[in-house]
Amino acid sequence: MNRSAAESLDAEWKRIVGSELGRRSTARKVRAGVVEVVVTNSAALEELRGYMHETILQQMKESLPQSEIRAIRYVRAR
Repeated sequence: MNRSAAESLDAEWKRIVGSELGRRSTARKVRAGVVEVVVTNSAALEELRGYMHETILQQMKESLPQSEIRAIRYVRAR
C-alpha cells in the first residue's frame, strides 16, 4: 500500500470513528481484506472492539468497496 492510499485509509477511518477515537487509533493498511488498526490506549481498544465494531466494519465496507474489507484487526500500540 503506498503512502497516499494509507493516508486515505486512515482519513476514512478517522471520519467514521470520530475525532475522539480517531486521535487514539490509526488505520495502517488493508491486507487480504483485513484492516489493521493501531490503538494507543486500552479504553479506546475496548470501545472499538466492543459495541462499535460491527457499525464501524459496515461503514468501512461501504465507503471503501474497492478494498474488499471483511474484518478489522486491532493492535495495541507499544
